[in-house]
Amino acid sequence: MGSNKNILEFINQKIALTMTRIRNRYFFILDFLIFLSTPFLAFLVRFEGFNYNISLEHIAYYAIVFAFLKGAILYAFGIYSRWWNQASVDELLSLMFSGSAIIISQIILLFIFRSIELSGFLSIPFSVAILDALFAIIIISLTRFIFRIQTTIRSRKENNKNGKKENILIYGAGAAGVMTLEEIRRNRNSELNIAGFIDDEPKKTGLFVRGIKVLGDRNQLPEIVNNLKIKKVIIALPSASGKEIRDIISVCKKVKDLEILTVPPLYDIIDGKVEIQKLRKVDIDDLLRREPIKTDIDEISHLLKDKNVLVTGGGGSIGKEICRQVLLYKPKTLIILGHGENSVFETEMELKRIFPSANIKPFITNVNDEIGVSKLFEENQIDFIFHAAAHKHVPLMEKHPYEAIRNNVLGTKVVLDAALANNVKKFIMLSTDKAVNPTSVMGTTKRIAEMIVIYYAKKYKKEFSVVRFGNVLGSRGSVVKIFKSQIESGGPVTVTHPDIERYFMTIPESVQLVMQAFSMGNGGDIFVFDMGAPVKIFELAKNLINLSGLKENEDIDIKITGLRAGEKLYEELFNGNEKFTNTKNEKIYIAENSADIVPDDFEYKLNELLDMLNDKKVTDEEYKAKLKEIVSEYSYLSNFQKYIA
Repeated sequence: MGSNKNILEFINQKIALTMTRIRNRYFFILDFLIFLSTPFLAFLVRFEGFNYNISLEHIAYYAIVFAFLKGAILYAFGIYSRWWNQASVDELLSLMFSGSAIIISQIILLFIFRSIELSGFLSIPFSVAILDALFAIIIISLTRFIFRIQTTIRSRKENNKNGKKENILIYGAGAAGVMTLEEIRRNRNSELNIAGFIDDEPKKTGLFVRGIKVLGDRNQLPEIVNNLKIKKVIIALPSASGKEIRDIISVCKKVKDLEILTVPPLYDIIDGKVEIQKLRKVDIDDLLRREPIKTDIDEISHLLKDKNVLVTGGGGSIGKEICRQVLLYKPKTLIILGHGENSVFETEMELKRIFPSANIKPFITNVNDEIGVSKLFEENQIDFIFHAAAHKHVPLMEKHPYEAIRNNVLGTKVVLDAALANNVKKFIMLSTDKAVNPTSVMGTTKRIAEMIVIYYAKKYKKEFSVVRFGNVLGSRGSVVKIFKSQIESGGPVTVTHPDIERYFMTIPESVQLVMQAFSMGNGGDIFVFDMGAPVKIFELAKNLINLSGLKENEDIDIKITGLRAGEKLYEELFNGNEKFTNTKNEKIYIAENSADIVPDDFEYKLNELLDMLNDKKVTDEEYKAKLKEIVSEYSYLSNFQKYIA
C-alpha cells in the first residue's frame, strides 16, 4: 500500500511539472486573446460605448499591433518562465514592472504612429492606450494568481487532513518568522499547527501576519503556551545575539515539557531561505552566538583565486573549516596535509561532495618530518600556507612535553624552512590564548612557535604572521563535546573549578577571522581576535544540561574536580608587554611591537631545545626547564602549587 502511494505521489509530481510548462504555453495563447479584447474594453469604459468617431476596424488594427507589443514585453520580463503555483511578491513586482513598461511603450509607439500619420492610429486617444494597458495587466495578473490561490487552498486542506497536529508558536514575526510560517504551510506532511506569533515589539501585538496573529511578547509567553496547549516554540531570530537567545530560553524553560526549536543562524541560511529540515533544537552555539562577522570577501578572493594553498592539520575540525572556506574562493589547488589518514580522507570526501570540481590533493605526513614536508613542497608550487597543525590538549601535553615540542615547535620550524626555501608568498599560523603568560607545556610550545614565525618574518623579510584566539566550540576535544558525552552517559558533568572562565568562538566565526587576518598580514604580525566576553564553564555545563531537557543536580550532577596541572583559572588574549591596536576589521587587533617578544638569544636557545629531542635521556622536567629559559613568563611550578596544593 505504501509503495503504491509513493508511486502515485511521483506520478502527481511529474504531472504537476508538465502542467506547469504547458500552462505557460497556454498562458501565452490566453494572453494574446486578452490583448485583442482589452482595447475594446478600454473604448467601452472611456466613451461608455462605441459612439466615438472611430471604426471598429481601426480598433481591431490597433489591438493586433499592440497585442504583439504586449506579448514581447511580457516575454522580455520573464513572465512566461514563472511557476505560478508558487507565485509571490517577486512575481507580482515583475507583473507591475512589465505593466509599467507596456503603458510607456504603448504611449511612445502611438505617439510615433500619430506623428507619421499612420492610417488607423490617428483617431486612437492616448487615454485608451493607457486604459488598454491597465486592463491587460490586471486581467493577466488575475489569471495567474488564481493558480497561486488554488495551490494555497489545496495545500491547507491537505494539511488539515493529516490528523491531529501539534500547536506551535513562532518566536519572531519578522522576515525569518514569515519564511518559517510559509515553509511549514508548504510542507504537506507537516504535523505542526501554527497557533500564533510571539514578538517583543509592542506595536506588533494584536496584528495579523500572513493570517496568523501576533499574540504577545516574551513576558506573556508562559500564559499563552498554557492556554493554547502549545507543544513547541520555534525561535525564528537568525541574527539574534547569544544573550537574547539565552533570555528567551530562560522564559521558555518556565513551562514544563515545552520543546524549543530554532532556525539556523544567519550565516547558515542559504539564499535567505529557511528550510523545515533545518529546524533543530537549540544548541550551545546559539547561546553563545554573536553578531555576524564582516569580512572583505573581494580582498580574500583576490589573494586566493587560482593559487596553490596548503592547509596543515587539514584533518582537524578547524583545519577542515579552513579548507572549506578556502575553496569558496576558487584556488587552483588545495593541499590538505595531515598525519591522520582517516581524518584527512574524511575531509577530502566531504569537500569533494560540496565542491565536486575543486582540485583537492591530500598528503599524509607529519609536520615535523623534514623529508615528508620537503617532498610535499617539491611536488607542489605552494603560494600560501595556513598552519593549523598542532597538539592542543593541555593535560596530555603536560605528560608528554617531548611530543608537544616535536609537533608544535619543530613542526612549525620545518614548515617555515620549507616555505622559505620554496618562496611561499604568505604564511599564517593559528595560535591560542594559552600562549599568553603560559602555565602549561602546550601553551609554552605555542608561544615559542609564535616567536619562530615572528623571528623568520623579521629576519627574512617575509609575510609570515600569527593569529591568536581562544577556545573553539565543537572542535575535537572541546569542553562542549566532553560535557555532551557525559550527559549522554548519565553524568556526572565534571567542571574543574566553579569560577573557571574561557573565551569561546564557533568554528566558522574563527575561520572567517583567520581568512581576514591572512589577507591583512604584512609580515611579523600577531593578530588577536575579539572573542567577546569570557564564559563561565560552570554556567556552560548548566546550560547544556538544560538544553538536554534535564535539570542540574536533579537529573544530572555537576562535579567539581579541581584544576589540572597546567590549567589556568582565567585565560588572557594579550601579554602585558604587547601593545595592540585596532585594524580595519573591528573584530581583529594587531600587535604594534610583535618583534619585542623574541629575545636576542632566541635562535641559540631554540636550537638547544631542538637538539634535546635527539637525546633519549632528557627528562620531562628538563624539557620544561628549557621551555622556561626561552619563555621567561612560563610559570608551570607556581601555577601547580597555587591551585593543586
